Amino acid sequence: MAKRSRRYFGSVITRPGRPGYYIRIRGEGKQLTRYAGTSKDRALNNLARIWKRVRRGAEMDVAIAQVLGRSRCTPGSQPPSTSLERPRFAEVAERYLKSVTIEKRASTLREDRVRLDVILRARWTRKPIDDIGKGDIARWIDDLGAAGNDGQGLAPSTLNRYRSLVSVVFQYAVDRDLIEENPARNLKRANEIDRAREEYLTLDELLALLEHCPEELWLMILTAVTTGVRQGVLRQLRWSDVDLDAGTMLVKASYAKGKKPQLFHLVPQVVQGLRTLWAAIKVKHFRGDDAVFRTKTGRPWTRSWLCHLVRSVVDTCPGIPEEKRRKVSFHTLRHSFASLLSMDGISSRKLQEALAHSDPKLTARYSHLSSEAMREIRQRVAHLLDPDGSDRVRENPGIPKGYQAASGA
Repeated sequence: MAKRSRRYFGSVITRPGRPGYYIRIRGEGKQLTRYAGTSKDRALNNLARIWKRVRRGAEMDVAIAQVLGRSRCTPGSQPPSTSLERPRFAEVAERYLKSVTIEKRASTLREDRVRLDVILRARWTRKPIDDIGKGDIARWIDDLGAAGNDGQGLAPSTLNRYRSLVSVVFQYAVDRDLIEENPARNLKRANEIDRAREEYLTLDELLALLEHCPEELWLMILTAVTTGVRQGVLRQLRWSDVDLDAGTMLVKASYAKGKKPQLFHLVPQVVQGLRTLWAAIKVKHFRGDDAVFRTKTGRPWTRSWLCHLVRSVVDTCPGIPEEKRRKVSFHTLRHSFASLLSMDGISSRKLQEALAHSDPKLTARYSHLSSEAMREIRQRVAHLLDPDGSDRVRENPGIPKGYQAASGA
């Protein structure tokens, strides 16, 4: 094909009595006129994309099909996007979820599915993905922030999660040459600085909670308070992850939120509690893949049952003020861990690493905590729990009922 300019290659035109803009393309001994969008800018953008593919060596018909789809339009209307080469946002979003099934945790996939169901209610998600502009997304986020998905406004952090998921789907489309650029990339994030302060428990309130805990929950609560580990990690913890001699607990990348392994040094009270559980196991020749923490029936914890039991314990704990109880959840133990260490003077760098924050603004330079720093955190937590050696922490209440049978089965 002879070398020529984009101006000679094609032009944007209108057709009398028909809405929208068309592109007229000349080449390979023929001239084609195709519907290209509802605005002149969109039509010019589509013409540039076709020209770019032709310059790279693509056949003209193939380039047009990749950008505009294979089906010809009905005069006076935009053709439906049924081609896989010009899919709608909803179709691309479904493809994205399938592509990350192996990479993401099941709980994260469920959360993405719930958010995506809300996103797909928007009208712009039914448009071809290359027809969606930055303004469509910005207006939707503004409306969502004002009304929410149930008639109530959404918190800034929630809006940012919706925005991030939309942006990830568009980036997935960019990586597969479905669109040229991500329209959601430069959208301004909602301000989370002024959000409500996270609730946490004081040391006396934590000790009162431990005193009030049933035997099946006591060791799990103590481990969470002294390590800051999320409840999902504790539920998936296996005996093969625990080294009682070294007093350490390994959180594997497979079930860590940030997909990064992390080693925790346990306080003496937790190590002693784990030794008691281990000694109760009658059959010790299994591979170590049994769950460490179990219910009184001997079964691994589920998220719903753990949250329900923690709620019932907190609501009846006399050491926690009534006005504070409704704000307390299992995740509050993680905030309490951070608050106690912060007030005790530990550096923010070590604390951010201990909490394994995934926000790159917080932990871009600190992906792992050194062994020395983790030992320091263990010593500080142990000192906070028992500053004068008076053994303020309630003793291990014993083996949960049903644990021996379940572990030895």
